Amino acid sequence: MHIRNTSILLASVILTLAVFTKPAEAQEARGMTSIPFGVEEYFSVGEATPISPEGTARRPLMREESSSLRNDWRVIDSVVLDTWIPPLGFAGIQFDSRTRSLLPVPGLPTLRFSARQAVARAPRWLRSQLEHTLSQLSGFSQENLATVINEAVDPYIDEICFAIAHSSPSFLQSQYCYSQLFLENAELIYAHDAVLPYVEVVDYGTSTDDDYYSTVRYWRIDADSNRVQVEVPRDIYYWYIVHPKLTDEIPAYVDPSMTESRNAIKPPPQGVFWRDYVFNVTEPVPDTTGVDYPILRNLVSQCDVLWADQGDEPQAVRQITKWIRAVLDFTSGNERPHQPARIYTLHVGRCGEHEDLTAAAARACLIPTKGISAFSTDHVWNEFWDEEWCQWEPVNRSHKDPFVYSERWGWKFGSVMARRSDGKFTPVTDRYAKDVSTVEIHARDASGEPVDGAMVMLAVKKAGSQNIFIDTFGATDQDGVARFIVGAGHDYYARFDSPDAGSCPDGANQVRSLMTNAVAGRAYSYELDGTSVKQQITRNGDLTGMEDDIEDFVIEHHFDGGAQAIRWQQRFDDINSVNPSVFYSEESGGTICRGFVDAENFQRIQQQQSFSTAHGNAELPLDQPSVEEVEGLRFNDGLYHLYVNHTNVHNPLRIKTRYYLKMSPLVNIEQVPDPQEFTILGFAPHPVGSDGAMLTLRVPPPDAGRVRLELHDMLGRMQQSSVIELHGGTQTIHWMPPALPRGPYLLRLQPNGGAPVQQLLLLGTQ
Repeated sequence: MHIRNTSILLASVILTLAVFTKPAEAQEARGMTSIPFGVEEYFSVGEATPISPEGTARRPLMREESSSLRNDWRVIDSVVLDTWIPPLGFAGIQFDSRTRSLLPVPGLPTLRFSARQAVARAPRWLRSQLEHTLSQLSGFSQENLATVINEAVDPYIDEICFAIAHSSPSFLQSQYCYSQLFLENAELIYAHDAVLPYVEVVDYGTSTDDDYYSTVRYWRIDADSNRVQVEVPRDIYYWYIVHPKLTDEIPAYVDPSMTESRNAIKPPPQGVFWRDYVFNVTEPVPDTTGVDYPILRNLVSQCDVLWADQGDEPQAVRQITKWIRAVLDFTSGNERPHQPARIYTLHVGRCGEHEDLTAAAARACLIPTKGISAFSTDHVWNEFWDEEWCQWEPVNRSHKDPFVYSERWGWKFGSVMARRSDGKFTPVTDRYAKDVSTVEIHARDASGEPVDGAMVMLAVKKAGSQNIFIDTFGATDQDGVARFIVGAGHDYYARFDSPDAGSCPDGANQVRSLMTNAVAGRAYSYELDGTSVKQQITRNGDLTGMEDDIEDFVIEHHFDGGAQAIRWQQRFDDINSVNPSVFYSEESGGTICRGFVDAENFQRIQQQQSFSTAHGNAELPLDQPSVEEVEGLRFNDGLYHLYVNHTNVHNPLRIKTRYYLKMSPLVNIEQVPDPQEFTILGFAPHPVGSDGAMLTLRVPPPDAGRVRLELHDMLGRMQQSSVIELHGGTQTIHWMPPALPRGPYLLRLQPNGGAPVQQLLLLGTQ
């Protein structure tokens, strides 16, 4: 762990809070820079079907009885899978009778070699997401982005990997994606850390560790006037400091002197990146002589704490508020930009521009910040993280005052949503309104099956108005459900759209009526039925005819958990507003089918036809780890164990599982070498560098001849295979590793069915 030490500067400043009388937002002018679906009005056509609480229970889940593990049997092979399974896809292992080993059956397309290297350099908790994102790209884009990761050095690698893994494939393959921006984004985080006394970046491990990560710690003054240091949770650091995308803008280099458009995206030095630009740049104030706008870096570098509940010590959040008010006038012209550098250059903007520039300034100052939207009031603001998410609106000098809108301004919210950098919206209405209701929309196809990955739009008719407008949207999970928190006292409507199940209602600009005058504290649930039947693969039942009575092999598999990945559309997307970018949000819950299949049923699954499984579990909960050991099956090349995502047509599933192949001590005892006699004795030197190593091997005379030496990564994926000639007994050979990143690997020698494994460390030879 590396922590940058900073000295504490003692200074004080008195910041006066303004007394609220009315919002600075002029009611006659649109404040947000983006309104969903333009200003189209929607029309109610019928009512949605209410669902009683009894009808919302999930289907019962099948459970497998745990079995005792055979610890006396020898483990001869293992495979680790941490991967995403595409909709109507699968992943698992196949038994290889020739080598008596397990072969991975991947669920995602095979990556380019450089992309596999890049995934291996990422922290373990991030690899499956990075693999999934890269698998959606062309070979050229994979190579381009993998180069940035593979050539990066600590401590920047995890920040680069996260930003790429959680960017939309549409953007990553576009002409506006500059791969070097991901490196500069990470470098600037550490550069700014060096000049900010109130915060420090903490690196837990390096890329040579399996599960390293970074975050920040900051100083604050609590309500008892104590100086305390607080560490930001890992995911908040990456999503709300590291990610280079803020809201609608394309995360690219832009020319701030040009009117915002795609033509303004230029490579450096003409193009600038917001994280550097808003932190360091100033320019003359118009109509003045010798007066420049304040430099953000100069203001916050004098702060010893991020926030103070008591006292007048300089505070970073309040200094950013001061800077925003100094550089941005509350007005707007014909241009409503999203790019922070352009907003700063214009020095004007309404709440939309204030929100964008505040998020950029705060993240440049290493303060976790997000945007908050309320379409029903045409208003946006920010939240910053100080042990919890706190309301923040610099234009009105408002901090940690969430009920200012509903109680002082008299606004009656429909939905209030927090925006994540990838475009996901999370309802936070209950943070800003005291009277709220909850709404569940169940999307079903024409046959009554749940529709996953459908876009659900919730509309509102505000009190005193007859117009219906879209107020928020969500995406359905594996059960076809989207959930909302809404303000009480409004009339609500809904619709859903799905490429495979159609729409409900099926007419454009139409919605179904839900409830009138939503009651505070009440939970509402409704069903909407589509016009088409979605595609899915049917599991027919239990597979028979695979049994045998020979005690030879056992497959033990440890299911370590998983998650469902819900398909979203980036509704506010400067890349493509006609065909929005698709992204996936990993969430808890969901189930998956698991079981053994023969060659015939494996082929049926490949062709997305109905199938049967042996020792299967029709609905294994993804959040329920388990261990099972299965014997009594015919172990031949037609034996597969698969996880099948057979009911989802849009949502992938993530699985984390380990397989161990065990062999009975009574099987081929005279043919299988004792591991004490058949082994890789060691390496010299170790760790192994680019010059290779001398491997000392011991092979019994009956196993002399041509044997196979395999190098695997820690996920079980083969990186090198070579045939070598050996004689019986102990001997030494020179082995050259392939070009691979630094890290642990597994070396396996495979002559005649034996498979001893040794772990080694490569110093990195790419």
